[in-house]
Amino acid sequence: MKMFRLTAAETELLRSKSIDLNKKLVAQNKEPLKESELLHKILMEALPRTEVGKQKTISIF
Repeated sequence: MKMFRLTAAETELLRSKSIDLNKKLVAQNKEPLKESELLHKILMEALPRTEVGKQKTISIF
């Protein structure tokens, strides 16, 4: 899968989190991340720690 569509709510949450994290990165004299770069990093960190529970709930540990 090469494309991934976000809902309006997911897009807003990503934008908001990106702004928050980039402010912190800039304060640390680091390069800010594009939203797509942030999403890639989140996926690479979260997917290996994702599991499904007995009630078919998805959890990230």
